[in-house]
Amino acid sequence: MSTTTLDHAPLERVGSLAPVDDEVRGRLQACLDELLRDVRPVRVLDAGCGRRLVVPVADDIHVVGIDIDADQLRPDLDEALVGDLQTYDLGRDRFDAIICWYVLEHIADPVRVIEKFVDALTPGGVLVLAVPHVSSVKGLVTKHTPQWFHDWMWSRVFGAGPQHEAFPTVLSRSLTPRALRRQAGASGLSVEFLAEFEAWPQKRIRRRLRLQGRLFGALASVVRWASLGTITLAFTDMVMVMRKPD
Repeated sequence: MSTTTLDHAPLERVGSLAPVDDEVRGRLQACLDELLRDVRPVRVLDAGCGRRLVVPVADDIHVVGIDIDADQLRPDLDEALVGDLQTYDLGRDRFDAIICWYVLEHIADPVRVIEKFVDALTPGGVLVLAVPHVSSVKGLVTKHTPQWFHDWMWSRVFGAGPQHEAFPTVLSRSLTPRALRRQAGASGLSVEFLAEFEAWPQKRIRRRLRLQGRLFGALASVVRWASLGTITLAFTDMVMVMRKPD
């Protein structure tokens, strides 16, 4: 098992709305290249697919996309499904890789959805989850502020264009790194990759507020100390790869 924790990653290029920066994405892709090197074509489920496949996964892929909103289904999908991940029957042993990219934070019962993903994976298949870090200052702010505040931040602070749509956020505690590890173990999955990182939106805010270097490090230490280690300021997001046994 290779587990990676990243706390210093380069700023995402200006204008991109994807929180995962190039270094994290590159290491994630290298992990998938290794885990899926003998699978061709790779049958991929893009769960809550949106308008693009963020992680290419492999050169030879067959992509099935599912989204609750038909308008979000992009035209390059090999198969397009309209449905709710909480209720849609994904079948069993269908997909070599399932990508769920910043979707589970909007779902009331992510544990059930992950269980459905596990059933739908083929033996040796991989599940890729990207979510906001629930145990972070960013996660707490996101969870306990109204939707209009999220919309305002993305449009006025981060410059999101009309292509960006913000959805109501639940951020269940079942999405903490520890809880996801527990669920992986209970489902018989191995955790092959974990990246906890600071995404570019917080970095941009820090630059504006001049919270850099030792000052930011000291503030992060205070937050960690005051919360008895339960809240992080240094990390804002996480990506995890779980693998189903052969």
